Amino acid sequence: MKRNMDGLSLYYRITKLEGDNTTLLLKMITKLEKEVEVLKQKIA
Repeated sequence: MKRNMDGLSLYYRITKLEGDNTTLLLKMITKLEKEVEVLKQKIA
């Protein structure tokens, strides 16, 4: 039982970290898209 709980706890931590990483990547992409738009406007 303890081993199963440890496994579930580890799975939860890994899944949470993956979710956090995905959120950070989406924020970075959104920021880059905004910066590219600004650069496009400056070039045009």
